[in-house]
Amino acid sequence: MELVRPYIIFYIIIFGIYLLSLAFPKLRKGKRDWYFIAASTLVFLLIGTRADTVGTDTEDYVSSFQHLDSYYAQDDVLFRVIVYVLRLFGSSAEYYIFIVSLLGLFGLFYIIDKYSENKTMSVALFTILGPMELFFFLYFSMIRQTIALSFFFISLCILFDNSQKNKKKLWLFLLFYLFSCLTHKSALFAAPFIAIIYFKKFDKRVFWIALIMFTYVLAGLGLSITQTVLSKVFEVLGGDSHYAAYADITIGAIESRGFMHLGILPFTIIGLIVSWFTDNKTRENWIVQFFLWSVVMNNIFFDNLNYNRLTLYLTMFSIIAIPNALKNVKMIVKLPTLVFVFGYFIYKMIGQFAFQLSPFASGNIIVPYESWLLKF
Repeated sequence: MELVRPYIIFYIIIFGIYLLSLAFPKLRKGKRDWYFIAASTLVFLLIGTRADTVGTDTEDYVSSFQHLDSYYAQDDVLFRVIVYVLRLFGSSAEYYIFIVSLLGLFGLFYIIDKYSENKTMSVALFTILGPMELFFFLYFSMIRQTIALSFFFISLCILFDNSQKNKKKLWLFLLFYLFSCLTHKSALFAAPFIAIIYFKKFDKRVFWIALIMFTYVLAGLGLSITQTVLSKVFEVLGGDSHYAAYADITIGAIESRGFMHLGILPFTIIGLIVSWFTDNKTRENWIVQFFLWSVVMNNIFFDNLNYNRLTLYLTMFSIIAIPNALKNVKMIVKLPTLVFVFGYFIYKMIGQFAFQLSPFASGNIIVPYESWLLKF
């Protein structure tokens, strides 16, 4: 219990802030949402001031930065540039982790601040949601991809901002999306979905319910070719580099129980609720569209761990789509849905922490927590 005490304190504060935002909403309705500022600052400090022992790959990233080893940047040109620029101003682990965490979280908090109807809820959801591994946990380890996600979120804010002129908007979007792809090639996965959502939004209830149910049934029957597809994709992305190794990783069977596949079932349920109980205008919203496509792709990529990294460019929108989609839904639907979302994913979060305390734990380990600033 002592090993997870810092996280217990963290979650008590985060959910305390969220409950206060519900009890005293005036402080989140002005130009500055003080609850969001407090919650996002705490998340940043927890991730950005961690020791290099927290997060499976953090030590390797720090070592690569300090020795200018190109392993983590050999395939990703912009990340290499970021590393070399940061190296000009310092070499300490604390400095590096702080800056790359700032870069990785900036885009996330920017899109939440710009588009979430309940910013504090979005931050709280960020700390517990995730189809396989929690989004929050991934930000302790996947430094390149979190920075790529940051550029990705900014690029979409530009693309879907109706106040900007089309020509300027498209050039800025392409620039930031290129930054995302050059930081981590997995961002290329999102390209077809950006095009679909930008040019043709599917808003019909029957379309989403049928597509989500169809793909879930296929997953329940174990019908998938994603292992073969992903092998080819990662071979193209990486050749002989570390990207190619991703093709050999598979973990879907661990979570799979036929039609009780806990890696995809909760998101499927939420997707069906959003599809059924919202109106066409809500489903047409681009953030909700990204979320609904994420449910479909989760179902299709159910049998390989790597879908978690690829579909991250879609699933992350759940933390904004859920509060936005439920805003105008009747309380008789909204309340049970939120109880399910928070209840199940808090349970899942506790389970993942319990697993990390096991001597047989593997993957992204974030316990025990150490920080040069936060002394819980």
